[in-house]
Amino acid sequence: MRYNKYAMPVHPDVLKRDFKSSPRVSEIPHVFNILEDVENPEEYLDADIDYKITDFLHHLWFAVDYKTGINLRDREKLSPVFQELGRIFPPLRNLREAYRGVRLPQGDYSNLLFDTYPDSMDNPLVLQILENLAFGLRSWTKDEGIALEMWAKSKGRTRDIVLFKILNPDIIIDGDAFKRGTRKDRVFDNREIVINVKNPRIIDIEYVCNGCIGDVDDYDEYDEDTESYNYYIVTIQDN
Repeated sequence: MRYNKYAMPVHPDVLKRDFKSSPRVSEIPHVFNILEDVENPEEYLDADIDYKITDFLHHLWFAVDYKTGINLRDREKLSPVFQELGRIFPPLRNLREAYRGVRLPQGDYSNLLFDTYPDSMDNPLVLQILENLAFGLRSWTKDEGIALEMWAKSKGRTRDIVLFKILNPDIIIDGDAFKRGTRKDRVFDNREIVINVKNPRIIDIEYVCNGCIGDVDDYDEYDEDTESYNYYIVTIQDN
């Protein structure tokens, strides 16, 4: 496999809020070339001693939540590296579905699902925004609860919550398989998988509750004076 330097298209409004990638992005082709010659976890551990691959991955991938590492514009450049890792550390099992929790973007569209549901599936703008949020090389999780509680919910915000559910995901790298094979937990979170969604298609939008207060099982009526959120499950396929 030849390393191809390419980048994920990202909406310009998102890029305005993006951070600058680490200079270590330039090392991606070198790391890819090293991994191409690695056949199994034992050889990875040997290569890691010489080249500090795990430290490199930690720097670029694990730290993105802290606005360091590799930014959205450059993120797909890591796809060939993750594909090699997925070959060395095969997924522990196939999944019927995986999850990713997000908030709708700040600004005019922060409550777009609340404003358009139940007709959201008929609204091209809604579909475009949701597809953009699902698109590309991103972290997903095997655990619905992690996607919601750890990724999507954020105290003090009222932007709509979207819990993406992707069917039959094509896993690039299973973080649990990597951790089991290396005994290193500095790259991926528990239950994390990486998926590169290239052609997302929204097949269903389901609201769990409008104006939820507290836990998602709390269906209290909307109260503008109380922290609240609108929560929707969006099912997608990658065609």
